[in-house]
Amino acid sequence: YFKAKDQATGGAAGFQTVPAWEAMPPVVRGEIPITIHADEVRQIRAAVKWAAANQLKIILADARDAWRVAELLAANHVPVVFSHVFTQPMRETDSYDAHFRAPEVLRQAGVTVGFSGGGGSLVKNLPYAVAQAVAFGLPADAALKGITLYPAQLAGVGDRLGSIEAGKEATLF
Repeated sequence: YFKAKDQATGGAAGFQTVPAWEAMPPVVRGEIPITIHADEVRQIRAAVKWAAANQLKIILADARDAWRVAELLAANHVPVVFSHVFTQPMRETDSYDAHFRAPEVLRQAGVTVGFSGGGGSLVKNLPYAVAQAVAFGLPADAALKGITLYPAQLAGVGDRLGSIEAGKEATLF
């Protein structure tokens, strides 16, 4: 796309600007991450391998089985936005609390863990999901960062939002 755009700038006819592609240079240059939704181990491994091969930064979203490959994610500096605290385990061999404990498993491996409420009207359940993770081992300060500072950092606005500090914007409720 960008080669064609450069050629069009040089006089080639017929180039049409695509706004979605105009947003891609910072991603391709590795300046900002791309969010990849992956749940299964195979999908997660493929996403990490693809990102490494293309020298891209990624954020893993949804991430149901991320706890199974926590070391891989930590080694590749892949943060996780976990949304499956209340999802039932997918395998009969998983303990009942596998997803309750998953955020702490990830954190102990060195993965930055943010939380998602599932979007839409389910966002109202976010505090309960995070509280459940705390009840199953996630330290309270890590849980609070998982819904405040870490999401702001992952969105690239951690210098302005996400914590109460002098010079940062604040919304208190």
